[in-house]
Amino acid sequence: MDYKLNKVQNVEIQFNLANLKKSEKYFIKLMKKGKFSELISLLEEISDIQIRLSGIFMNLLDTKYVMGGAFVKNVVLNNALLNQPYINNSVFLLLRHGYYGSARVILRQNFEMLVVAKASEENKKYKKKWLNKRKTSDLTYNITLGDVFSQMGDNRKQTQNLEAHWKDLCDMSHATAFAQQMLIIPDLEGLRGGSRKKEFYHWVNSSKFIPEMAMTLDFAFLNFLFFRHLVNLQHKKARGWYMGYVNDPFYSEDRIKELKNRYDFLCKEYLVKIDKLHHNNKTIQKSIKKKVKEFRQSWEIK
Repeated sequence: MDYKLNKVQNVEIQFNLANLKKSEKYFIKLMKKGKFSELISLLEEISDIQIRLSGIFMNLLDTKYVMGGAFVKNVVLNNALLNQPYINNSVFLLLRHGYYGSARVILRQNFEMLVVAKASEENKKYKKKWLNKRKTSDLTYNITLGDVFSQMGDNRKQTQNLEAHWKDLCDMSHATAFAQQMLIIPDLEGLRGGSRKKEFYHWVNSSKFIPEMAMTLDFAFLNFLFFRHLVNLQHKKARGWYMGYVNDPFYSEDRIKELKNRYDFLCKEYLVKIDKLHHNNKTIQKSIKKKVKEFRQSWEIK
């Protein structure tokens, strides 16, 4: 009887909020030092630079508008860019607490937002659908990535790698075998001091936590590369807002160049550091390049 009761108590110890919160404290400490801390810090700065650049371009576009300059406004693109600080910060908060499973749900939402923004920038029908959806619940105004990628395929656009990426994100967000956070560390509640710490790090190294976290960081990095392309589209609209009468009166171009150079440097740093976690698996970097190439191509359809 005592033995059976002991087993029940052990299960309760593993699957309770007190144990989860103790695990969380160790995850926070783990994420504050070592390889994960460096990688997340790099991604945070990469995100911050893109947000700063987007802010600069929005201000320049406002000035261009006041001065009567012509450019194509796109509320869908602006909406995606304005949401990036909140979305990215949510992902970083979850990752720094070890919740890569929950972070993936947001990464999928953001990927879909970025794809729809890109599609609407180059095809008026998506912008019209997005605006009409705000006024009605009619399902015909829904924009699905399946529809976007199908249209791209019909117009001989290469999107196979982006579609595979979206499928991975969906598998990790929906009710599938892939959409699982690692179980909380067993018996951590019943341990004390050094034993608890030792058990935690043993679990981290023997479980799939490290490769799963590395994969999630790559998903975040990819979103930032897609985000960069949308910011560059915004920059293209904002260029020459002073119409040549004065040579860059706000001296914005120098600052933009400085930020972009820093961004490029940080991206290279990230790829070098994450490569070690992937044991120098070069296929991962090749996969990233293919997805970015497909995202950056023209998505204009007939």
